[in-house]
Amino acid sequence: QAFSTTTQTLLIHSEQVKEIPDITAKNNLCFTDGCGIISRRLAEKIMRVLDPNSSITASAFQIRFKGAKGVVSVCPSSCEA
Repeated sequence: QAFSTTTQTLLIHSEQVKEIPDITAKNNLCFTDGCGIISRRLAEKIMRVLDPNSSITASAFQIRFKGAKGVVSVCPSSCEA
């Protein structure tokens, strides 16, 4: 990965984060896809900061969080922000 800059959109507090364990098989192999989830409500808040004139909400974002870089996608069910 190359060095890049990041635009801060929202301040997320630790109590707003829920850690979800990876899925493991009986033989302890990890089946994570490396993609976290966010609520639709949070995705909408992010989009309002990134592009206040947009009527579209992205379904995935590349993020930097707590020193890590990764991807989150909008939760298909009704998870909280």
